[in-house]
Amino acid sequence: MKKLIVFDLDGTLAESKESLDAEMAALLSTLLGIVKVAVISGGDWPQFEKQVLSNLPHDERLKNLSLLPTCGTKFYQYTGDWKKIYSEDFTTDEKGKIVSSLKQALGEAGFRIEKVWGEEIEDRGSQITFSALGQQAPLEEKEKWDPDFTKRKQMKSFLDKLIPEFSVRLGGETSIDVTKPGIDKAYGIRKLRDTLGIAIEEMIFIGDALFPGGNDYPAEEAGVVSIRVRDPNESKRVIEAIIACLDCVPRTNLVEKKEKRMSGFQLQRLGLVMEPEPGNPNEIEGVLNPAAVRGPDGELYLFPRLVAKGNYSRIGIARVKFNEAGDPSGVERLGIALEPETDYERRSDGSGGCEDPRITFVKPLRHYVMTYTALSPIGPRIALAMSEDLFHWERIGLATFAPYDGIDFVHVDNKDASIFPTAVPNHAGKMQLAMLHRPLFPGTRPEETACKGESRIVDLDHESIWISYCPMPPKGLAPHRPGLFNSHHRLATPVSGWERLKIGGGTPPILTRHGWLIIYHGVCETAEPSSNGHQLCYSAGVMVLSKEHPQLIRYRSTEPVLTPELPQERRGIIDNVVFPTGIDWRDDLGSPDRFDVYYGMADNRIGVARLDMPDLLPPGRAADSPEAKV
Repeated sequence: MKKLIVFDLDGTLAESKESLDAEMAALLSTLLGIVKVAVISGGDWPQFEKQVLSNLPHDERLKNLSLLPTCGTKFYQYTGDWKKIYSEDFTTDEKGKIVSSLKQALGEAGFRIEKVWGEEIEDRGSQITFSALGQQAPLEEKEKWDPDFTKRKQMKSFLDKLIPEFSVRLGGETSIDVTKPGIDKAYGIRKLRDTLGIAIEEMIFIGDALFPGGNDYPAEEAGVVSIRVRDPNESKRVIEAIIACLDCVPRTNLVEKKEKRMSGFQLQRLGLVMEPEPGNPNEIEGVLNPAAVRGPDGELYLFPRLVAKGNYSRIGIARVKFNEAGDPSGVERLGIALEPETDYERRSDGSGGCEDPRITFVKPLRHYVMTYTALSPIGPRIALAMSEDLFHWERIGLATFAPYDGIDFVHVDNKDASIFPTAVPNHAGKMQLAMLHRPLFPGTRPEETACKGESRIVDLDHESIWISYCPMPPKGLAPHRPGLFNSHHRLATPVSGWERLKIGGGTPPILTRHGWLIIYHGVCETAEPSSNGHQLCYSAGVMVLSKEHPQLIRYRSTEPVLTPELPQERRGIIDNVVFPTGIDWRDDLGSPDRFDVYYGMADNRIGVARLDMPDLLPPGRAADSPEAKV
């Protein structure tokens, strides 16, 4: 039985210089739960971090992964963190001779290169790589430059004469790799054999350049069973076949636990869709926690929180771009929707903010309604704005609340609000506009509840998500601004361990076959202490409310459906955070039970994950913890 599956990177696992896509990351994660995996590439370590590790879950399966940058002259293994086992670099004189020879060969070949994107020659320590169009060239330009390798073969013939003491190989779409003699994929294969103690006969190598002169060919010459692929899509089919052959071996306990944890709901990460734009001062401290809503034109728009220096937040607007499969693949920035202007969004010291929006098209009002957090002089408060087209917004002001049973909702911080898209019955059966929100009463922030010990009594009134109601205008009258929210119902409080410190709202309610779906957030402590003594972890769970009586919970997940696992979720402005705020119904794909969930990653980036509703609701948890203990 094969014990090690070895991959090339560019052109095999991912397009040139691109990260693994969501499907490839999922397949590799599954494979890592079954067998050891290695990746050998001419790229250096930062390229491995970006292309491979950025989209893989950060869990124990990484111990089955070996990474060999620069054709194996460097070797990294995971032992809780990534550790460099060895590195074999050029001397300064060797580097100088190689660089000058590359420039001379390019001149002698006489190629005219009209535009270059980034560095043409990159020093990777133990490998010098020439990229004809530059390291950052668009893939479509690379594919056009030398599709039959003619240009690079001509350069290689010059280089073989200029630097015969080194090895020259063709790699990627436009690149030439120069290493010490014998430093190639065969060298990496032998290093894997010696380091892991796995015989070459027990390996499989998969690559796209398995032809004489190609930089993958030495692996086949070393005696490894080799599979040539045309592109990453073909690699996926090969991986699926390998999994099918090896899956008779029981998966690791970690994989079994992960599948069990899904609690009947299937959620799959699709990847990163937005991150801070280099050089943009409005985004220097992060882009995060977006609203997501379809416009009148059918396009999907995100309204991310854009954070400038000093935590000064604006609400941007961006159009989501989709790939051929219909998955979100990026955004087109369209400007600013709201920025601090009013006295309830700004403070006397110049700070302030418009933060964490949620947007719902409210059918009875015939308008989009945005709820957002206004960083007012007296603390965060829920603010409202309305629009007919998503591009022009009218501020409505702060949400106003009547007191309830001695509870004051006005003079406390309040966040995480969202609106139902239709009128729903309140506790008395009246059809009203409803808002979910999470008042932050004194002593109920997670930093505060973390100080109360491992087992504590939950303050039900003050630690809950609430649903509050506002009268709708009589039928036939013009739409009006939301008025006083004058009736209230306590919806849910912390119950499970993953949310023991705090729960709060997430995505706006969306109607499904089972009822009103909400992806909410919960907070617990991790084992890693921070500077204040408590390292918090923000995860996401599922709640389904009754369609007819939304103050009743039909289902609540016992375990989170999304926890911080990727490096972008575990490290950022605030570590260990996934924070869901936007949801998009994917009926456009012909899948009425499929939803894309947009979430903040470590308060710095925006990711998207796909949620598939189960046919039947599994057993869940109650709204309150038994005896109010958690």
